[in-house]
Amino acid sequence: LHNGTYGGMIELMQRNLSQVSGSSLIMKKNRWDVVDYTGPAWRFKSYLAFRHPTSQGLRSSLFAPFCSSVWVASGAVWLLIMSSLRLITWIGARQAGGIVQAESSWGAVVVFAACAIGLQGTTERSQWLSWRVVLLFTFLLSLMLNTYYGAAVVGSLLVPPPKTIRTLRHLIDSPIQVGIEDIGYNRDYLEKSTDPLVRELFVRKVFPPSAKRPHYYPIDVGVERMRTSLFAFQAEAV
Repeated sequence: LHNGTYGGMIELMQRNLSQVSGSSLIMKKNRWDVVDYTGPAWRFKSYLAFRHPTSQGLRSSLFAPFCSSVWVASGAVWLLIMSSLRLITWIGARQAGGIVQAESSWGAVVVFAACAIGLQGTTERSQWLSWRVVLLFTFLLSLMLNTYYGAAVVGSLLVPPPKTIRTLRHLIDSPIQVGIEDIGYNRDYLEKSTDPLVRELFVRKVFPPSAKRPHYYPIDVGVERMRTSLFAFQAEAV
């Protein structure tokens, strides 16, 4: 409605140049005095299509098997193991008396820990019982951690990533850009809707402050952008 007059199909019916609309019309209260609406001739469906982004990157996948507290606890245990080995070998070096003793430097302790984590064993040996007990505990711990970690990583590769975008709110809060099929009723609905969620979608995704014009595209352009980037495209289902 512009300057109190209608245009398009409504104008033709208002001037008695047409009796029936050849296409569907949006039901608006200000049109009720001019036209009569019938029931829908077909079920109208609209959809938002997009390629769901992966929820985890490479870094997240590598750290996902353990929660933060387990990583911290594991690091603390390995520090305790290295400190114990350093102390045992340091004491043993001063009380050796011909006993075969492992090297007591910090470098040797760090190399031993790296070998244990990689399940590679060690060439160091000692006749001290305490050193052998720590050695046995270290390799058992490493075996359990590596078994669980490897199984979790392989399992995450076999299971598809979870679908986290299931509602309009999820889409608005996601990094996905949104485009709309360039049809008159889409423009009218988005730009004049009073629904808070639709208004937020329009302001943040369809016509953000950084854009020079709203993201209205033909279907071929929208589908191409959806194929090559993080982009959701709304269109009529036909």
